[in-house]
Amino acid sequence: MKTVILIPLGSRTGGPEALHQLSDALLTQGHDAIVWYVLPSDIDGIKDLYSRGQLSIETILDIGHRPSDIDEYKAYKTVTEARIQLSKDMCFVIPEVYIELVKYFDFCKHLVWWLSVDNAFGYLANGQVNLNYLRKKNCFHGYQSNYAKKFLDAIYLRQSYALSDYTPKFVAGTAARPKHSVAINAGGKVIFDVDKLAKEIQEACGCDVHLLRNMTREQVYESLESSKLYIDLANFPGKDRMPREALLRGACVFVTASGAGHGVDFDLPNECVFDVNDIDMVAGAAKHVLDHYPFYLNLMQPAIDRVHREELIFQREVATLMHAITNN
Repeated sequence: MKTVILIPLGSRTGGPEALHQLSDALLTQGHDAIVWYVLPSDIDGIKDLYSRGQLSIETILDIGHRPSDIDEYKAYKTVTEARIQLSKDMCFVIPEVYIELVKYFDFCKHLVWWLSVDNAFGYLANGQVNLNYLRKKNCFHGYQSNYAKKFLDAIYLRQSYALSDYTPKFVAGTAARPKHSVAINAGGKVIFDVDKLAKEIQEACGCDVHLLRNMTREQVYESLESSKLYIDLANFPGKDRMPREALLRGACVFVTASGAGHGVDFDLPNECVFDVNDIDMVAGAAKHVLDHYPFYLNLMQPAIDRVHREELIFQREVATLMHAITNN
């Protein structure tokens, strides 16, 4: 069976990196796997072929030579092909942002990887995807978070398997820095006023506060290295990587009880998970962490240990899932 992994070309986020990790794991385990770096025009082309009845097991997709243009992903094993011969003995790995493609490749197997939940709501809500396609015997589902698993259970997608990801170790060991500051995620998924929070923490703790926005990856890691605490008030559509990268760098972590932030996905102590109605308590809690940093870092140890085990867990999940798909 040939596995074709769809990855948005030029996208540098946690989802595409997880898809590269899957490619690496499949090739390492001896599977026939290729990567298709997808452009928006590819999706339009597939829809056009389908509408004209020209998408079948005899179709050859001529996508040309299209390697990745993201340097960080070159550490992962990938194989690309300029022409993809469609076949019944083929499995398309479809991230949730491309979920509408399931109906177009109905003649082969699919693995829908729910790297997030929220990003697929629009397709499901407006009827672009019929749930019955997702419940067919040839359609399997991988959930990256417990949050996603609960969603799949709620809409009765039974052929679901754990398929997480891992925090890459090759970016997780920069030189230790003196810890004296707080880092706050200020990216697009944050749902609260982080500038106001930064000011409150500076006044309460008298420390530097790094707002992580518009930074290079290296600058983000430098900020995490120097921080005793990382605060992430995002909506967590999946098990985001930044809190885990902070843990690897010895920062305690606060998250909101929103999406994958609520529950077991990060394995954080209850004291460090804040209800969306209790955000006004974060600044005071941050001062307590900075005043008692060794104690709180010890509370983080189960979460830190879990991050270190992620790659081994992921390799086993891939093997289990591929056995199920191949033998179904």
